[in-house]
Amino acid sequence: GPYVINLQKGYGLPPKEVIFPKRLKDAGYSTHIVGKWHLGFCDPRYLPTARGFDTWYGYVAGQQDFFSHFSFDRATITGYDFRNGKSGSTPGLIMPESKLNGTYGLDAHVTEAVRIIKNHKGDDTPMFLYLALQSVHSPLQVPPQYTAQYSGISDSNRRIYAGMVSAMDEGVRNVTEAL
Repeated sequence: GPYVINLQKGYGLPPKEVIFPKRLKDAGYSTHIVGKWHLGFCDPRYLPTARGFDTWYGYVAGQQDFFSHFSFDRATITGYDFRNGKSGSTPGLIMPESKLNGTYGLDAHVTEAVRIIKNHKGDDTPMFLYLALQSVHSPLQVPPQYTAQYSGISDSNRRIYAGMVSAMDEGVRNVTEAL
């Protein structure tokens, strides 16, 4: 639609628009985003670390391969898209591909969210963690252990989708348990 920020577009949410994490940061919170950021990236002012988040671990494209972390925009592969940035550093530092290549995206996001939560324990500063999981979204991909329990589903897309939901449920459980 006309309101989707595609990779080839040179715009994002206008920097003059103050969003929730900025208000929380101003109120003394530590603020973190893990997962999808889809509000613009072509200008550092559009990135989450310029919008009130202290840290950002995730990607900017509308969708990406869950294992290679190459982004897609309307079926065009646009490149490796996984970032690890901190406010005050170069916005959107790109992590080396070798660190995550082959790691299921949901697992990477959950691991980082749990790490942030555990590192915050004992800190009196309030924390805001925005977790925008990649699942369940196209492309339909999941590690095989999640589809095995759905062998009775004959439609492969439905079987993979069911596995993706199970993987997401497990990830949400892991984050919840870390709290």
